[in-house]
Amino acid sequence: MRKDIFIDNCIAINFLANPLDPEYKKLIEWLKMYDSENKDKNAYLMVSDNLIKEYTATAGSSASKNNICNIIPEMQKKGRLVRIKKEQIKEFNRVYFTKGIEKRHKGNETSNKQIREFECKHLTEAANKKLTCKVKIRKKQIREIKHEYVREGIERRLECNEEDWDHIPMVLLSERKYALSLDENFIKDLHKFSGFVVVAAKKPQDIPYDK
Repeated sequence: MRKDIFIDNCIAINFLANPLDPEYKKLIEWLKMYDSENKDKNAYLMVSDNLIKEYTATAGSSASKNNICNIIPEMQKKGRLVRIKKEQIKEFNRVYFTKGIEKRHKGNETSNKQIREFECKHLTEAANKKLTCKVKIRKKQIREIKHEYVREGIERRLECNEEDWDHIPMVLLSERKYALSLDENFIKDLHKFSGFVVVAAKKPQDIPYDK
């Protein structure tokens, strides 16, 4: 299995600390290490365009060799960056967020008519219309309404900040599902996501990242 890991920006900024925590030093050395003969030992970093922007915004100006912005190019040269694209995140949200909602509502005996009335009501409310719902809706529109409703339902249950919502699929799409973050709510959201076993912690020593 690929030795991948998600490192939140609030962890990466501590790479610049002086003096550097010994456990952070070990983590950084592990990220930098490259064994061309036994690539199974090498570290892989989970990233996205948004996460790299966060790294750059907080640490990009530092010339430190420990700066994650300086580590990333070296990892990329060796093919050790796992970049999750926007399309992958969007598809993950569509599949797994919807699946979670549908599973909780399995066995609901609400009729199709009631569902369509609810969907139509949601549509008219979104358009700020105060009308009795008797509008015909195309199947595509219904799918869009369901997706938005599901997304909203998931987001109401997430405890982390809105800017971190799309970091969740990054962790869950990794092979090991290891994550380091100082954000307690983000860690809670990862641990409670149904159908996935995540190892998330605030300290590097609490995750067997190099094993």
